[in-house]
Amino acid sequence: PVDLPQARVRELTAPTEPLIVTVDKNGKLYLQEAETDQAALAPRLVALSGANPDLRIYVRGDHSLQYGRIMEVMGLVTEAGFTRVALIAETPRVQAKTGR
Repeated sequence: PVDLPQARVRELTAPTEPLIVTVDKNGKLYLQEAETDQAALAPRLVALSGANPDLRIYVRGDHSLQYGRIMEVMGLVTEAGFTRVALIAETPRVQAKTGR
């Protein structure tokens, strides 16, 4: 589980399933649901994508992480040749107005 930061953004729709890289609150990396180490991330992305550099890659990072750690992971993804890299944020919950 990752506690995502909130952002008011339009939901993205993609014609193909993206790959998801997750960084948990302890800084551990996951590709889809499988834990991976930093050195294995790029080769695993290439293998899972069928070496398709146009495949969208989403990076999810726990909100408690330092920004630099997320940028480091995004750098690993782009160094592997992927150009369609995006961050995932959670849409804020709107509280109902009670009129009081």
